[in-house]
Amino acid sequence: MAIVINGSGTVTGLAVGGLPDGTVDAGTLATDSVTAAKLEVSAITGADLPAGSVLQVVSTQTSSGATTTASTPSDNTIPQISEGTEFMTLAITPTSSSSKLFIQVNFYGQISPANWFSYALFQDSTANALAANRDYQSTNTAGSNQSLTHYMTAGTTSATTFRFRVGTGGQTFSFNSDSGNGIFGGVLSSSMTIMEIAG
Repeated sequence: MAIVINGSGTVTGLAVGGLPDGTVDAGTLATDSVTAAKLEVSAITGADLPAGSVLQVVSTQTSSGATTTASTPSDNTIPQISEGTEFMTLAITPTSSSSKLFIQVNFYGQISPANWFSYALFQDSTANALAANRDYQSTNTAGSNQSLTHYMTAGTTSATTFRFRVGTGGQTFSFNSDSGNGIFGGVLSSSMTIMEIAG
């Protein structure tokens, strides 16, 4: 079919793909003329997204119970070295070293006899905690739900592992346990979630 330029400004007879590469540029396209269905799968990568966009989420959850009597410092201050028992780990491979990582740990536990227990988040084999806290349970009859969060620059595009640990002053800490109360049965669970956010 012959190509015809009509008096109305339209062109007929042009086959699909008939225009040379580079003929149509971004300025030629009408605003909002390209829909998501027309985008090639890899057309937009994490690097194209604005700061604050969530690039990936990894998570782990466990309802397994365990106990520890691992000691933290004798004065029961927040542990700043790699003491305590490791209950959860989670690895992530950031897509950019400039990304931000938001790490959240939610856990359930009980200490007996009633006392302080400390909990902290570590990265890989680093001795100093990224974030730490402590809690006091005044009764042996019920556990409690606690959380710990940390926000940081990824600083790497290699796989990195975050580790959650709990320590006591020698008392017994039971992870995912509420033995004195018992109303939750076996459904208690703890989790760790990491979000990578475009920096």
